[in-house]
Amino acid sequence: MTNSRQSQLEDPACVIARRVIPTDAGHSMTKTILIAALFHETHSFVEQGTSLDDFSIKRGAELLARRGDASTIDGFLEVADEHGWTVIPANDYQAAPAGPVDHSVFVQFTAELLNTLRDSLARGRLDGIWLSLHGAHVTTESVDVEGDLLRMIRTVPGAETLPVFGVFDLHANFTELMSEGANCLVAYRENPHTDSRDMAVLSARPFGPVFERGRRAPHVHAQCPGYVGAAGHGDSR
Repeated sequence: MTNSRQSQLEDPACVIARRVIPTDAGHSMTKTILIAALFHETHSFVEQGTSLDDFSIKRGAELLARRGDASTIDGFLEVADEHGWTVIPANDYQAAPAGPVDHSVFVQFTAELLNTLRDSLARGRLDGIWLSLHGAHVTTESVDVEGDLLRMIRTVPGAETLPVFGVFDLHANFTELMSEGANCLVAYRENPHTDSRDMAVLSARPFGPVFERGRRAPHVHAQCPGYVGAAGHGDSR
């Protein structure tokens, strides 16, 4: 890894949202983190919708098999392996950019994820949640899918104060609801998104200080008015 790339991975400017995390500093038991992914860039002006058949779906151990594939999940697993964390894989739904997604897909995804979450909490073995999201996912009934997902996670008893970290696309429509539901979300910087795995690594690293030293971060949400034309959005410059 080059020095420039290392400094980028450590740059806190990538962090878009932070939320105060109640922690149990000094607790040395192996930590357990639930992971899931929901990824779709919705083009609301496209007439043809996106159905369940358009999604590539992985569940359980299939997520762990993504080690080495250069995905965002692979990036998280690198950090988990470094720290010896136990990973509970829930589900991974991904589809190519297209029109609005049939809301039943979101209902199915959340049902599976929340069932895994409740089961993990009932077993008393969950210390955090990590998500790979897009940020511009729209269904036939929701214009803020990621925000709704995070809100639903927080309604599960026992998950109200769990640290929730994740990575998302730089083309996201970042909302206050997303900020309120997460502790730390990190966006890609490059377009094309050659740094998606690196940003996933960066998004997972805050679990370490939270678990080991009880470091807390304030909740910050700020949106600046502005518009970047497509002609100037071809790369990270």
